[in-house]
Amino acid sequence: MTPAISVIIPNRNKGMLIHATIDSVLSQTALPEIIVVDDASTDISRDFVRALPQRHTGVRAILLDTPRGGSHCRNQGLAIARGEFVIFLDSDDLFSPTCCAGRIAAATAHPEYDLWVFPMRVFRENPDITISEWIPDNHTDHLTAFLSHRLPWSIMQPLWRRSVLESLGGFDESFERLQDPELHTRAILAGARVRCFPKAEPDCYYRIAECRTTIDPAVAAKQHAAASIHYYKTFADRIGERLPQLSGVLQSAIARTINDWRANKISTADLRVMTSDLIGICRIPRHQRILSGYVTMSLAIPFHPPGIGTVMRKLLR
Repeated sequence: MTPAISVIIPNRNKGMLIHATIDSVLSQTALPEIIVVDDASTDISRDFVRALPQRHTGVRAILLDTPRGGSHCRNQGLAIARGEFVIFLDSDDLFSPTCCAGRIAAATAHPEYDLWVFPMRVFRENPDITISEWIPDNHTDHLTAFLSHRLPWSIMQPLWRRSVLESLGGFDESFERLQDPELHTRAILAGARVRCFPKAEPDCYYRIAECRTTIDPAVAAKQHAAASIHYYKTFADRIGERLPQLSGVLQSAIARTINDWRANKISTADLRVMTSDLIGICRIPRHQRILSGYVTMSLAIPFHPPGIGTVMRKLLR
């Protein structure tokens, strides 16, 4: 029997966290096809993934011999998925028990769309204790939001029509960071039809935890800055008069870089190189001056001024 939904889960060294993730999918009221792709993990999670198909008939596993990154893992899962619909779930996040059933019901009721987007809760240790909620809506200009890096949703919030993902070619594996914003931006530019369900109960849970990150903080910081430049270059020639909106992704990356420097994750030398590269890629001279002034101001004070993000977004219009 062909499954309605394929849930694709990349994993890289998530230790015991993946146990809860898999349990949350196996506990669905409408059980999906589960595809777990292990990215050459070196911790106990690899053996856990290896054993899953023997323990659960609805689970398939792919074990990579060398690490290739989350986008490659998701594409490998997509290549063997059989469901009409697809959800991507990271191996330390969670579903509510009715996530799959609720999404299928929504897609069945609104079949004219290509992806359906649902609310998400953010938590640390206990998913019942919510830090915040990520609520998508149908009134936002989704393309503008992605281009300016005011992300309207995250990777596990959409239910995708698999045929649309395949027509897009899946994830762009050249992105080490910003992987799902790149895919979502490309999908919207290609004409994908999006329906959000802001009044639905949140059906998935995003974990914030130090153990979530398995790479060196300085490496992660440099990857994020490089990915922001890559994102800018990728879409700058494709969006016409929307080009000024792209400056938002540069400002966001600069803000993150400065915060990483204040947290001693990167050196002052790295900070100067990374911010210079981010400013240098901007094609709008006025925005270059604004971003340069933002860096100068940020280095002169030891804290992040309240409301500066809002001010910067207005200046970069």
